[in-house]
Amino acid sequence: MSEIVKLEYPDGIPRRLLKRRLTTQEASEYLAEAHNLKLSASTLEKLRSRGGGPSFLKFRGVAVVYQREALDEWVALQLGEPVASTSELTN
Repeated sequence: MSEIVKLEYPDGIPRRLLKRRLTTQEASEYLAEAHNLKLSASTLEKLRSRGGGPSFLKFRGVAVVYQREALDEWVALQLGEPVASTSELTN
């Protein structure tokens, strides 16, 4: 019986999530793997509709894709400054 080997790259991110453009499901998985953020595909869909989510591209008005760089930038913008105590938080 052959063993299934999961190909991984630096930081434990699977190779299939390292491509330039990701589907909504792949973007959800990438955020979990790369940033430890558990956002479901449906949450990304809601953010796409309501606003406030990562930027995305639409191919011919149908297929939605996310660029990995845009996901990384969005996460960086969402994170606040590091604090030592909750009393330092303003929001």
